[in-house]
Amino acid sequence: ATRDSATVIDKSGAIYVLGGMTKNGATAKVQKYDPSTNAWSQETPLPQAVHSHAAVLDSQSRILVVGGFDANGTAIKATYLTQRLDQKDSAPTITSKPVVKGSLDRPYRYDVNASGNPVPTYSLVTAPSGMSIDSKTGLISWQPVSGQLGKQTVTVRASNRAGNADQTFQIDVVADTYAPTAPKNLKVGTVTTTTVDLSWDAATDAVGVDHYDIFKAVHRRSRWRRWTVYTRLATVPASQLSTTITGLAPLSTTHFVVRAIDAAGNVSPNSNEVTAQTLSAPQNFRFYFGNQTSGTIQGRAKSALQLLLKSAANPAAAYSIVSGPTGMTVDAQTGVVTWTPTVDQIGAHSVTYRASNTIGSADLTVSFNIVPDAPVLSVDFTSNTNGRRFAVAGVPFAAQIKDASSTPSTFSFVTAPQGMTIDAQTGKIAWLPTPDQAGVQQVTVRGTNAGGTTDLTFNVPTRFTGSVTAVSVTGTTRLFPTAHWTAPTGVGADRVDHYAIKAYTRYRVGRSWRTHQVDYTAPATATSVDLKGLQANRQYTLTITPIDAKGNPGLENTGTKFVSTPLLPSIVWKVNGQTRGTSLPGILIADESSQIVLSDRRSEPSSIVLVSGPNGMTFDPT
Repeated sequence: ATRDSATVIDKSGAIYVLGGMTKNGATAKVQKYDPSTNAWSQETPLPQAVHSHAAVLDSQSRILVVGGFDANGTAIKATYLTQRLDQKDSAPTITSKPVVKGSLDRPYRYDVNASGNPVPTYSLVTAPSGMSIDSKTGLISWQPVSGQLGKQTVTVRASNRAGNADQTFQIDVVADTYAPTAPKNLKVGTVTTTTVDLSWDAATDAVGVDHYDIFKAVHRRSRWRRWTVYTRLATVPASQLSTTITGLAPLSTTHFVVRAIDAAGNVSPNSNEVTAQTLSAPQNFRFYFGNQTSGTIQGRAKSALQLLLKSAANPAAAYSIVSGPTGMTVDAQTGVVTWTPTVDQIGAHSVTYRASNTIGSADLTVSFNIVPDAPVLSVDFTSNTNGRRFAVAGVPFAAQIKDASSTPSTFSFVTAPQGMTIDAQTGKIAWLPTPDQAGVQQVTVRGTNAGGTTDLTFNVPTRFTGSVTAVSVTGTTRLFPTAHWTAPTGVGADRVDHYAIKAYTRYRVGRSWRTHQVDYTAPATATSVDLKGLQANRQYTLTITPIDAKGNPGLENTGTKFVSTPLLPSIVWKVNGQTRGTSLPGILIADESSQIVLSDRRSEPSSIVLVSGPNGMTFDPT
C-alpha cells in the first residue's frame, strides 16, 4: 500500500498511481490500473523516488510530475514528463548521422538522435578511452589524445522498454588542424656587417609548436598591384625563440618575418615585420658640385665654392679633410664643403677628404683648378622701356652690364653703334637711335679688373620708327572685315614705305592644333585694308608693322583680336504680292502672267542676279 502518491486518469480511463510512501519509504514505482480488465501492471518507474507531489495529464496525453519530496525529505525542483500515453510503445530508431572526423587539437562532439516511445536513453557499447555520452540527450563528448590517431570504432545504443537500436561508425582522428598563432614582438638585436640577431615571443598551438621559420620579405609592385616574395632564411626548434641570420652583405637592408609551424605542418600567420640594415664602412664615397660628380672642379679666386660629400655607411659617416688648402672647411655631419679661394690660391689643388665611422673609413681625392677672378659679364635689358631687347629710333634705349666676379671691374666698348655710351664704373648703357641705324646693331663690351679682361657681344635689333596706333577692325559681319589704323608719328614716320599686315589664328580640331595666316600689304598712304581670305568664326590676332624702303621693320602693333562672322544674304520673295518665305515655292498658273519679287532680309547691301530659270522668265536686277 502507498500513500502521498499522485494519481492521473488517461483518456482511455486507465488510472496511474505515481510514487508515494510505502512502509519502506518513498518509492519511484508507477502502477497502472485498467478498469476494463480489472488488472494492475507496473510501468516504467520515475527517475527517482518521490512523494507528496502533483501530477497532471497534458494535451498530448503525457503525465507531468511536479514538485514533492525525495526519499530524504528534500524538496524536488525537477519536473518529469512521461511518454505519450495515447501512442503505442515503439523501439528506437537512430536518425542522426555520425561525425566521422576528429583531431587532437579540438574536442569531438556528436549529438545522437533517435525516435521511439518511450523516449530512448543512450549508451556507448564500444568507444575509445575518454569518450562519454549523456544518457538522456545522446551527446557524445571526447577529446582525442596522443596514441589515438587513426581509425577509432564507436557503437552507440538507443534503448527503451520496446527495444534497442545500435549505430556503429569509425572516427578518423588526425593529429592537428589548427595553425599556431602568429609569433609576436619580433625584434632586431645586435647587428654586424654580415649578421642580424632576431628574437620573438612564443606562438601558441592546441597541440604544440614544432619549429619556427624565419623569412626575408621582398616587397614588389607593378602599375596594377603589389605583392611580397618570401624567402626562408633559417629554421629553429620550438624551444628556441631567437636566432642569428648570417651571410648578409654589408650595408644591406632586409625585411624579416617569423612563422610558427606545428607537427602537422600547419603554418601560422606572419609575425610583425622588422627591418634591419647591416653595418658597413663608408662606401661609394663621392662629391656633388652641382651636377658634376667627377673630374676637376673649376673655381674662381674670391668666389665661394660649395660642394657636397656623400657616402653610404652604417653608422652614418663623419666627414673630415685629410689634406687641403687653407680656408676650406667641411661639416662633419652634412658633408658640406665650403671654400672661398684667395688670389694667392690661383692654380691647381688636390684635396683629400675622409668619410669614417666605427667600422672603417674611405678617402676621396678631388682636384680643383682656381682661375683669376676675371669679369663675368651679362647684359640686362629690364632697364629699357618695357624690358625690350630692341631699340626704336627716337626713343631712349638703356641696358645694364652686370659683372658676377668678386673684383670691381670697369667697362668700355669694343664695338658699338654711333651715339651709344657706357658708364665705365656702373656699366649702364644709353643710346638714342636714329632712323639711319635701323637694323641689327652689334655691341661688344669689355670688362676689366685685376683678374683679367672679358668681352661680351650681343645684338640690339633697331626699329626705324614707332608703331601704328588706334588699330580696330570693323565690318566683322561682312564678307570682308576692314582693319583701320593711324599712321606712326615722330622720328622715322616719314620713312614708311608700306605696311605689312598679318592676320593669324590657331585653333583646335579634335586632338590636334591647326593654324591659318593671311598676309596683306598696304601702301604708306593707307590707313585701312580689307581682310580677305579669312575663315569664318575664327578668332584672329592682327599685327601691323611699318616697313621702310630698305625692308627694315618699324615697331609692330600686335594684340588686336577679332572674329570674322560674315552674315550672308538671306533671300525672301513674294509671288503675285504674297510672301512665300525663304524656301516654300510659289504657286503659279499656266498661261497667266506672274510676278516674283526677291529681297534680302539682311541690313548689309547685296546684289541679286539670276543664275538659272525657265524660258520666258525675265529678271530686273534693280
